[in-house]
Amino acid sequence: MSVYADDVVSFTSVLKIAYNFLTGRDYLIKKKTKEKKKLISVALGFPDLVYAADSIPVFPIRMEKFKINLYLLALNTAKSLFGWNITTNLLGIARQLDFLKIVDTIINDVLSTINQKYNKMYELGIVDEKPSNLCYGVNAIYGMHKSQYENIDAN
Repeated sequence: MSVYADDVVSFTSVLKIAYNFLTGRDYLIKKKTKEKKKLISVALGFPDLVYAADSIPVFPIRMEKFKINLYLLALNTAKSLFGWNITTNLLGIARQLDFLKIVDTIINDVLSTINQKYNKMYELGIVDEKPSNLCYGVNAIYGMHKSQYENIDAN
């Protein structure tokens, strides 16, 4: 098992971060529509001014739809039934009994999906003919803002 997979399965906090990142779209849309919060796009940390304006800082890729809904549905069901700690313990047991490397396969699928999404964002930056000497990260951030401009109130 990869070191990353081992950490995701072993530590509740890492599992929560991964889950919240991938399900962030629903949470953010709820905040915007029901609570009338402004979503402000940020490229880097230090969102103090965004919080001061009673708004929510958003890294735009969290607004994207990810094609891993079955895994998230199963994780959400386990979390609701058992709580995060027991879910993490159950995944740890499954990892130890995992002869078919199912946990590794799931984590690889999740990482591949995220990578594909970042590459799509990068390509959006390239399509707009931005200077070719811009790095991958700058083009990806530009693509994220471009793809999600209608969902974000400011940046």
